Amino acid sequence: MRKIAIVAALALAVATPRSAHAACRLGPCPVWLDVIGYTLAAGIVGGYAYGTGTFIYRDMNDQADSLNYGMAEIGANGLLTFMFGAGMIESARNHNAGATVLLGGFTALHTTLTIHGIETVAQYRSEFRAPMASLPWVLGSVYGVNTAIWVGQLGDTHGRGYGAGEFLVNAPIAAGLGYLAYDRFSTGRGGPGLLYGGLGAVSGALALHGLKTWIAPTDEPPQKGLDLLGTDVMPTMVSDGIELAPGLGAAGTF
Repeated sequence: MRKIAIVAALALAVATPRSAHAACRLGPCPVWLDVIGYTLAAGIVGGYAYGTGTFIYRDMNDQADSLNYGMAEIGANGLLTFMFGAGMIESARNHNAGATVLLGGFTALHTTLTIHGIETVAQYRSEFRAPMASLPWVLGSVYGVNTAIWVGQLGDTHGRGYGAGEFLVNAPIAAGLGYLAYDRFSTGRGGPGLLYGGLGAVSGALALHGLKTWIAPTDEPPQKGLDLLGTDVMPTMVSDGIELAPGLGAAGTF
């Protein structure tokens, strides 16, 4: 459970800044939102530095001495390699040399740590007893990458196909996590229940966003009225100053 939380949090942390920025496109963000954003950013940077520094320190001091450590190193750094690599490619496409070099350095760092994790797993492979040993990392990685992809595109316009895909992918995930949360709460395990409930709420919100987009896509042009000799005619409400009644409105050059 803790492994799923770590990997999912890494993915959400990378995706959150873009969607938060999109929410303020129409004007400056309020001060309270800036405070939350900077606090979140500080926590993310601190957690990233601590986690990466721990892997580097243990690798350099030959403290990578178990199969579980190797699996943890592969799971965390493999996901970060994917994310930094995607950012590097995007920066290169946009001809942003500085960002490409910076993200390329992070990609190389986490690729190296991932390879070291693979070597550690190979060295201690005799400790492997059951497939369930790596299942939390696999599920956490899949959930994190999936959520990061959808969250990172919340600020864009989308068609019905995108909305259908977002709903059909995230609705089952939300339902499954909701069941796990209910099961944990019903057996008195509040911590796991809160974790699964929180992750399920995120997937549920994405599913609702997908359903809304499926019904009312955001990439369709505004509805136009009847084109009558160069004039757009649409039904509307008209008033004589006293009462309202249905009527027609015309717009164009007269």
